[in-house]
Amino acid sequence: MHEDDKQKTAIITPFGLFQFNFMTFGLRNAAQTMQRLMDNALQGLDFCFVYIDDLLIASSSLEEHLDHLKQVFDRLRKFGLVLNSDKCVFAVENLSFLGHKIDKYGIIPLPEKVEAISNFPRPKTVQDLRRFLGMLNFFRRFLPQAAQKQLPLQKMLSKCKKRDKTPLNWTDESDQAFQNCINDLKEATHLAHPNSNATIILMTDASDRAIGGCIQQREGDSWKPLEGTKFTILTDHKPITYAFSQKIEKLSPRQINHLNFIAQFTVDIKHISGKDNVVADALSRIESISTYPLAYEDIARSQQDDEELDLLLKQPTSLTLQKLQVPNTDVMLYCDISTQVIRPYIPKTYRYQVFRNLHDLAHPGVRAIVRLICSRFVWPKMKQDIDNFSRSCIACQKSKIFRHVHSPLAEFKVPNQRFFHINIDLIGPLPSSQGFSCCLTAIDSFSRWPEAKPLTDIRAETVAQALYSGWISRFGVPQRISTDRSAQFTSDVFHSLAKTFGIRLSHTAAYHPQANGAIEKWHRTLKAAIMCHTSVHWVSALPAVLLGLRTVFKEDLQCSPAEMVYGENLCLPSQFFAQQQPQAAYNDFIKKLKTHIQQLRATPTSNHSAKPTFVYRDLSVCSHVFLRVDAVQPSLSQPYTGPYKVLSRTNKNFIILKDNKKVTVTIDRLKPAHLLLDNVNSSERKLDSPGVDTPSPTPSAKEPEKSAMALPEKSPILTRTGRLVHFPVKYRDFVS
Repeated sequence: MHEDDKQKTAIITPFGLFQFNFMTFGLRNAAQTMQRLMDNALQGLDFCFVYIDDLLIASSSLEEHLDHLKQVFDRLRKFGLVLNSDKCVFAVENLSFLGHKIDKYGIIPLPEKVEAISNFPRPKTVQDLRRFLGMLNFFRRFLPQAAQKQLPLQKMLSKCKKRDKTPLNWTDESDQAFQNCINDLKEATHLAHPNSNATIILMTDASDRAIGGCIQQREGDSWKPLEGTKFTILTDHKPITYAFSQKIEKLSPRQINHLNFIAQFTVDIKHISGKDNVVADALSRIESISTYPLAYEDIARSQQDDEELDLLLKQPTSLTLQKLQVPNTDVMLYCDISTQVIRPYIPKTYRYQVFRNLHDLAHPGVRAIVRLICSRFVWPKMKQDIDNFSRSCIACQKSKIFRHVHSPLAEFKVPNQRFFHINIDLIGPLPSSQGFSCCLTAIDSFSRWPEAKPLTDIRAETVAQALYSGWISRFGVPQRISTDRSAQFTSDVFHSLAKTFGIRLSHTAAYHPQANGAIEKWHRTLKAAIMCHTSVHWVSALPAVLLGLRTVFKEDLQCSPAEMVYGENLCLPSQFFAQQQPQAAYNDFIKKLKTHIQQLRATPTSNHSAKPTFVYRDLSVCSHVFLRVDAVQPSLSQPYTGPYKVLSRTNKNFIILKDNKKVTVTIDRLKPAHLLLDNVNSSERKLDSPGVDTPSPTPSAKEPEKSAMALPEKSPILTRTGRLVHFPVKYRDFVS
């Protein structure tokens, strides 16, 4: 070790102070230093692979192996490095190296490593899932389509902290992805060694879901996948083929960084048409497009065991059911011929599938889809079932806006003393003035006393220091502070400040500035006053503006903020005569001031131009909700996300489970989610998942009486001609 660094390794023992002369285990940069030394020692020996203190020598014959060993020994002797003969293995055809089994055919994970990961229990927390994915991705190069298959698991980690121990909301999709990853590892692809005499290409493609790539080498008439060495890139993205030939002055810094990274591997990029880019194109696409075909044979078999069909055939109804032959087949189906259109009878197990086939074309409204299906198929109570299916369509509920929620205004509890509760916020970015570009604003909820402190930046440390020096040092520690959800106010620095002084922080719900309305409304007044001072910088005008706003008479207070704080009005510029106050002793003045302050109370303000309120009735009882996205989105983005499970609710806020986290949201951003039963949900998930061609039957159609939206059964009503009467759902409660 260098003489200057030896003292950094010193340790104290009962026998004295000791320090290391040579690098020891446990030092922070010991591994990096050792790796750098070994790379320098074995530089130029392309047959030798080194990882810290592990050496791997690849030779094609015994004679070549002996020559390679001689070269390695000479290099190690030159650098003063000594080998432990007990840990050396020479002239073997296969060996274990860093968790892999390597032989003359290629490389594959060790069976014991695969077995250990395969026996990994199902993750219960975010930290467990990260640990599983970390072990799995160590062998990622052997797993085809790893990004796509791990996508359900990766989504569960979105917006989670590194060491988060939050329990996971494990679903059927997550469990299937977990099992698929383990099965893929058990059947890991055997990576072949590269052939130095064969052509190497890289085939790439990308989609919105994943990036696909495959390094291949042509041997004979086939392409074999491999990894490493120089290669040619074949891509259907033609503009990138000209990337290395254009002038560097025309490139942005980001483009330069990307090209520099690619150039570390190759600069040989050639164009290939999409139809010829078979492998990579397949890797970047979903396995198949979900379709829900109806098989005549399956429907015919299901009709034979359908109890409702037997009842319709035995009892007189308005339907005329006959067995008809499907054109160009030998299949016989019961169909209704009472109208001009032949309508096949659909058994219970296929009704939801029929609905999805027609509804998913354009997702029409309830009336339109009822008319569309009723004119082509028939089954008992079909309008009720279609109405239930349509209102429970997840895509429709996420994409269609019927009416936004406007909850009634709530009243804030006014504190009974000064500086007990304050509201703070940030203004900016503002035009740069004397080095300042933003402001920290604060207002006392009781006295309406405002403060505004210019800031050079909005880092959490700067904001916390401004609050301490601009408010706490002057008016004392408030018991409660209300803020929005800005990163500065939710940071560890700001929470540490609040914890130090015993302040209770209250954050508004996301995208709901009305909850911090006192400071938001004052921002409009402050900005308007500053804009009137056009001849000076806003920093210079700020003191005068604050003086004026503090002395303005407040109707709800029946005094000014300055009078609420100091007990009397402030003397303003151009005021010729100061207010004459009778002289009094200090004790009498303090008693009078306390009495005066205690008598001041804010009068309830009226809600001017209040919006008409609207709240969905189902929000008080629904188990799941959809959340409106108020952030700026690209065109054709769904306005709602979800559904999310409701954990608790109040008149103004809901606590929902979003991305395995408890999130507080305002009721104004929610709408109730109409869901089918769990078995229907599982069937719908199967229909929506890629790669499923034939959906499983939907049990909910068999038991409509168990549905949350179904009405109790009543005796059927027949007309004089024997026709069964179906009343609309909204009138059915009034029909006896």
